Amino acid sequence: MSNIASPTSAPAPVELSLDDARVLLEQHVRATTWGRRGLAARLDVTSFERSGAFDVVFQSFTETRGTELTHEPYLDGPVDGPENGPAPEPWAIPMQMPPRFTPDERVAVRVPHTDEVRTCFGCGGDGRVTCDTCGGGGRVSCSSCGGDGRITETRTVTETDAQGNTTTRTETHTSTCTWCSGSGRVTCSKCGGGGQVTCDTCVGQRRLCHFRRMHVRWSTRTNSKQLEKTGLPDELVGLAGGEVILAEEDARIEQGRGIEGPGPYRGVSVRVNADVEAAANGLITSHVFPADEKLHCQRLVVRAVPVYEARYRWGKDTRSFWIFGTDRRVHAPRYPISPWRVGGAVLGVVAVPGVIVGANVVGTSYPPAPFPSIGDAPAYRLDGSAWRMEPAQTPSIPIPPPPREFEKATAPRPSAAPGKAVVELRTDPPGMDVFVEGERRGASPLWITIPSRSAGPCKQGKCAIGGRCTVGACEPVTRVELRGAEGARIVEVAPSDGEVVEVRNGRVTITPFDPFQ
Repeated sequence: MSNIASPTSAPAPVELSLDDARVLLEQHVRATTWGRRGLAARLDVTSFERSGAFDVVFQSFTETRGTELTHEPYLDGPVDGPENGPAPEPWAIPMQMPPRFTPDERVAVRVPHTDEVRTCFGCGGDGRVTCDTCGGGGRVSCSSCGGDGRITETRTVTETDAQGNTTTRTETHTSTCTWCSGSGRVTCSKCGGGGQVTCDTCVGQRRLCHFRRMHVRWSTRTNSKQLEKTGLPDELVGLAGGEVILAEEDARIEQGRGIEGPGPYRGVSVRVNADVEAAANGLITSHVFPADEKLHCQRLVVRAVPVYEARYRWGKDTRSFWIFGTDRRVHAPRYPISPWRVGGAVLGVVAVPGVIVGANVVGTSYPPAPFPSIGDAPAYRLDGSAWRMEPAQTPSIPIPPPPREFEKATAPRPSAAPGKAVVELRTDPPGMDVFVEGERRGASPLWITIPSRSAGPCKQGKCAIGGRCTVGACEPVTRVELRGAEGARIVEVAPSDGEVVEVRNGRVTITPFDPFQ
């Protein structure tokens, strides 16, 4: 168990200047949005303030065990029955536990001393059963002629006389079916005409070994809450980098009471932020377990995430963009868009409709435009409580590297069953555990299958039974949970998102085709 004292408010983040923020914003615009390029250096910024946020994550690592009665074909091997001793209780069976806070792991083991050999109930000990295709008769109706024994063919004949006039007539021809030789019946392909097949239950062994199987599941329940005072969406705080200011791991973590008693803040002499304490206590209270679920350990982690907010004037509006996290992420909603970029993307889609892949519009790869010089950008200084513009000097700061490309799934694309759609899910960072409707499908990037049948009509922009309105109809929406080292996030995926869905910052990203780049 470890404790790191938390201050009463978020600590001051690493110093970031307004010029740094402009460079990061321009980098973001060029990499991920439809925004107007070269504008970041000229924005009329009215204020640039720094604050902080907290990301509170609480986890519980648990284990469940349950048994079922099952059977398998008996292959004349040794039998571990009750004569070898009483069967142990599920929790008395020793198991090798995986590392703590493993997201999800399941195993199935045979319960000792529960074997019992019996005659197969499927075939009564014969090893063979009546063929369900032909009912034991050995012959079935001919699929070529439908059991009639004859095949009727119709054709249309067009003739032209000496004067150039054309006439059309229909001819019908009936002949004996060559598959069944006119009998209407053919030999059953499943049983070869014998009328019996091998018993599926015992695979022809005539006896079954009945036993109890125990299913064991280790899982980690993760809940989080973000505390942030500006307009930055809370879910983005949980995805950003931050400094761990408090970490505790114990068999069970009780609610904290500041310096008065036990809990996640024991050993801390300074009373912590009341909002953080309330959030942590709420998460701890929410973790309640049924009697058959064993709690092994719990973990509480609180991270401080630096947040910078810049407000700028655009026309009559005042808008904001944020630089947040130790990894300096950018959130710029309502950023001015470029009509040329949007128009170019639309023209690219119209000209080459086949290049639309999933949630991204792709085309010919162009080299990125040179990064603009910001030597002529306005600089700002704090004069009292207001920011004043003054001649700028080129800042000597390194340009941050561009976001890395999404890794692609290495497995071959699976085929989609009727009413299903196959989607390739990519994430940044890769390697996140992917849960579809609560069931783990693997680690990203990977292929997932989602429902694609219509969910009914869309009326006044709403779906009566849930779903997403798309061109007057409702399509099903699948909840996909992404779990990583810094917490869990949920995104919604629908068939209209296409064959490739890329998730960065907890949201599906759209990269337009840009012929002017």
